[in-house]
Amino acid sequence: MTLSDLSIRRPVFAWMLMIALMVFGGICLPRLGVSTLPDITQPILTVNVVWPGAAPELMESEIANKLEDACISVQGITNITTTLRQGMCSLKLEFHVDRNIDAALQETNSRIRAVDLPEGADPPTIMKFNEEDSPFMWLAVTSDLPFSQLVTFVDQRIRDRFLIVPGVGNVVMGGWADRTLRVRVDAEKLRKYDLTILDVRATLQRENNESAAGYLEGRNQELNVRVMGEAMSPEQMRDVLITTRGGASIHNSHIRLGDVATVEDGVADVRAMNRTNGVRGIGLGVQKQRGYNEVQVAHDVIETMHQINKEIPKEIRISINFDRSVFTEEAIRETWFTLIMSGIVTGVVCWAFLGSWRSTFNVLISIPTSVLGSFIVLYVMNFTLNFFTLLALSLAIGIVVDDAIMVLENIVRHYHMGKTARQAALEGTREITFAATAATVAIVAIFLPVAFAPGLIGKFLFQFGVTISTAVLLSLLESITLTPMRCSQIMTAKEDESRFARVVNWIFDHISALYGRTLEFAISYRWLTIAVSLVAVAGMLSLLPLLRAEISPGQDAGVLIVEWETPVGSSLEFTAERIAHAEAFLKKQPYIRQFMANVGGLEGGRSNAGMCFISLVPKHNRKVTHMEIMELLRAEFAKIKDLKSSVFDPTQKAFSNKRGSKIELALQGRDYQKLAQYSKEIVKRLKETGLVQDVDTNYKEGANELHVFPDRELAARSNVPVSAIAETINTAIGGIRVGKFTKDDRRYDVNLRLQNSQWTTPRDLELLTVRTRYGELVPLTSVCRFEVKPKLTSITRENRTRSITLYMDIKPGVSQVTATERARQISREVMQEDGYGVLDTGSAAAMAEAGQGFMIIMGMGFLISYIVLAVQFNSFIHPFTVLVAVLYTIPGAIISLVITNNSFNLYSGIGFILLMGIVKKNAILLVEFFNRKRFEEHLPLRQAILQGGPIRLRPIVMTTSAAVAAAVPAALGIGPGAEVRVPLAIVVIGGTILSSVFTLYVIPCVYSLMSGLEANRKELDDAVAEIEKEAAESGNKWVRLPTKSSPEIANSR
Repeated sequence: MTLSDLSIRRPVFAWMLMIALMVFGGICLPRLGVSTLPDITQPILTVNVVWPGAAPELMESEIANKLEDACISVQGITNITTTLRQGMCSLKLEFHVDRNIDAALQETNSRIRAVDLPEGADPPTIMKFNEEDSPFMWLAVTSDLPFSQLVTFVDQRIRDRFLIVPGVGNVVMGGWADRTLRVRVDAEKLRKYDLTILDVRATLQRENNESAAGYLEGRNQELNVRVMGEAMSPEQMRDVLITTRGGASIHNSHIRLGDVATVEDGVADVRAMNRTNGVRGIGLGVQKQRGYNEVQVAHDVIETMHQINKEIPKEIRISINFDRSVFTEEAIRETWFTLIMSGIVTGVVCWAFLGSWRSTFNVLISIPTSVLGSFIVLYVMNFTLNFFTLLALSLAIGIVVDDAIMVLENIVRHYHMGKTARQAALEGTREITFAATAATVAIVAIFLPVAFAPGLIGKFLFQFGVTISTAVLLSLLESITLTPMRCSQIMTAKEDESRFARVVNWIFDHISALYGRTLEFAISYRWLTIAVSLVAVAGMLSLLPLLRAEISPGQDAGVLIVEWETPVGSSLEFTAERIAHAEAFLKKQPYIRQFMANVGGLEGGRSNAGMCFISLVPKHNRKVTHMEIMELLRAEFAKIKDLKSSVFDPTQKAFSNKRGSKIELALQGRDYQKLAQYSKEIVKRLKETGLVQDVDTNYKEGANELHVFPDRELAARSNVPVSAIAETINTAIGGIRVGKFTKDDRRYDVNLRLQNSQWTTPRDLELLTVRTRYGELVPLTSVCRFEVKPKLTSITRENRTRSITLYMDIKPGVSQVTATERARQISREVMQEDGYGVLDTGSAAAMAEAGQGFMIIMGMGFLISYIVLAVQFNSFIHPFTVLVAVLYTIPGAIISLVITNNSFNLYSGIGFILLMGIVKKNAILLVEFFNRKRFEEHLPLRQAILQGGPIRLRPIVMTTSAAVAAAVPAALGIGPGAEVRVPLAIVVIGGTILSSVFTLYVIPCVYSLMSGLEANRKELDDAVAEIEKEAAESGNKWVRLPTKSSPEIANSR
């Protein structure tokens, strides 16, 4: 008994199956997370080491080389990118996509902990990197209060409130400066008391200590003992006595710390600042925990913000500056709307072809069954509702009804033969089950190779493939259980009595007759038909050079990011002043809702850099697109002197682990200076091409640094150790931590440094003195000489080799593939010397990886499809017949993309993959029915084709129309996220329509030709059929025995 027989004879089983899928799917739906992209952990680790004040070259030799040497042998590592800046070393470790990131983290951690780092360097920190873990929301805290008071308030009253919101993983502080007890020494006063700054350091290290000192244990009680040696306030710190000078005691000293220094409870020296709409404040970047619903977390954060605003003083305000969840929520909502509209449009199309609401309902009930049932699998596999999963479901709607349409149409055909509803359902379903199963498996087989796709793109496609395969498989289950069961119960002759149904049937009868006549002509001139179709395909493929290619289309998410840069060596104040001019322009623009500018970098330390998050007014409230706004900003910012600007679309960042520019290339070579010269020439030539804009590199020159050279001979004569010189300069100019300070139940650093006015120019070092081993003071200038020399602000290394990375965006209308290839070509032309080369990185690497992935999917798809079809048809020949149809999907898709000015990208590539499955279904319907007509009804080849083609025309047209109708709402490009839905839908619509027309004529011709290769099989099958018939008539039983004349056929009682 087949599954369809069981469902017809036991209808309660089928109804319970449908109810279970819908109920449990409905339970799983609200439990699914919501995000823009799949919640995938990228196999990337970042290792950061801070060594305050260390130059990049010193960081490279003392830290980077050691860490790289330790990490290079970690299992599964594919790339190491090292970035070195003043006082900071950062390693980005990229692993094979299948490497378990937690195991990689443990192995990396064990190797790094064994590295001996220089004294003064902080312990390394290791973190997993994921673009989805970056802040999805930025809040701005603004106030007229002094900055130090605002920092204290945010630290004690605001930040922790957001950290405890469910789903919040961390809160990043922008424009932040840690609360610090600042001890600022006056060099002139030190001379007055015959002291050095090292004497002050020694005093604080010795006299400001708090420690546990054991416990007292008596018979009845126990007391802890603690030495309260730390100053409890700035006033107490000022009263600390300086009792030693050069290590020797000062008898009856009355010198207090306040006599030579100022002590204040403030913040560390500001190395970054945030401004919201031009007003200085603090940015709070909210990071989401993995697996949580981004939209729900955002709502909870906003609710918490409103509650805090009610409780805090009016002079402090918290506002939302940037919220990615708004776009996510709107785009997901719009995709849900598209999904629902696809169902409605598909229903209307089915009704138009079926002519009966009852039959239409029988088909459409497969949609909620398949879609809701898919949510069960999404929940079990820990997927989220994102662009890929929801797009898969919306496009699957046009496919999931195909099986129901095929089964229903075949049952109705049997019903019109005079059979009862029950008999028609049983026999019609049995007859079509093979074709329906073959067609469904053909689509699933297309997505099996997704598991072999490399890199992050493969992970994204995997979720799409699993989702659509699940929906299609559930639709097959529904079509062979629920559909025949409902037909056996509700199908009546009255369905064909309505006027509309008669009109529909009349139209299809005439269309079928016309198709039969044209098909007869095509079969009569098979080679001509195939040749004409190939010429047409070749002509359409000539449009291929007009098709733009890119990794992903830009999306108008209502957010832009600007990166600014002033001349290398610029101070933080100068950079802030230059950026203020850009902020003044932004304030005047009606299409900008709000903006938050950062100066010095989010982590601080980049005095000549800044960035800005710009929130645009909603798309429906402005007449310009985000691309037009980007061009306007580029033009206006270019007018500001000493300010270089780059404007980015943040939606492109998802496919790059670098900056997120459209093109990113790494130049590598032995000589860093020569590499720098090459990069300048390459940048110059790239700008001349007219293909790219915002061309930039991470090589920055023009900065200077002061080199202090100890005169060893003079130092030795004066008995001044070099270590004393280094420690004096480091303490006075760089500043050091010399202890801890407790306030409001929190521990803060005590920072020692010269007064701010005494470390502004090289001449300030002349104020410093060092002590000889005999206790005498000598000027620093008597044992040192000073030179100002150029320096590198940063150094980048790729796989232990110094490299320079090129960043650039493409101009509107330019293909990313064309621009990238031109950039590679120019780089190779400039760097022809051995040992120098160019490496794809970031978006360029992702695009190359995506291209490779699609080639693997297509190739493996053909192979797996052939294997599946060969098993289903029990033939080596006709799988080729079916796969010929795939060839005709390409021209229709290309034409539709060119005409609509869409690009070939990740999403349209998914459309190409989906097309392969849709077109194969149509070809399978034809080939399977031709075989049935020939081998079961024993019709001649030509007659089988001419009879089978018109009969299969109606289900092919209906399934094709359903697939196109389901894609129409997405193709309209309405609402947020339309930029990624449109190219996919356009490919499906154009490719399906054109390929279906070719399929109806070319596949019969190819089948006719290919059948000539199986002539012996047909004679064999005819002989078998004749023996079966004769045996049935005579009542004899027969078996197949090998014989000499016919090794497979013999008649026996």
